[in-house]
Amino acid sequence: MRKCCLISKSDTGHKEVYVCAQNSKDIFAYILDNKLTKKFHRTLHKVYQNASTRDIYENYSAQVSVFKFKGRVNTRIYCKVAKGVPHKITLVSVVHSKNSQNLDKKLQSITNAIEECEYEYYQFF
Repeated sequence: MRKCCLISKSDTGHKEVYVCAQNSKDIFAYILDNKLTKKFHRTLHKVYQNASTRDIYENYSAQVSVFKFKGRVNTRIYCKVAKGVPHKITLVSVVHSKNSQNLDKKLQSITNAIEECEYEYYQFF
């Protein structure tokens, strides 16, 4: 079982976002190094309000979703979704250069691995 830490939650408390401890360095490095902090916060706010579009956030299955950072590189942050109250979204993996609409074999294996992972949820604040 993997561990993850709470990084954000909605004002109403109905949705929470966690980051996988094992991949947190890569995820935070990508968001901070590419100056995407404001864009990431705007996207989170839209997800919290159920106002996101497929251009910025999409559910691939009942357990896997993705934050999309379109541009020259087309980077994605893949997430594990745990339905319930609160609805938990865990940032799991950063994938660079997604060029196709379809999931190729590599990305399909990533989504399958995400579906199989179980998480322990921790809060430090």
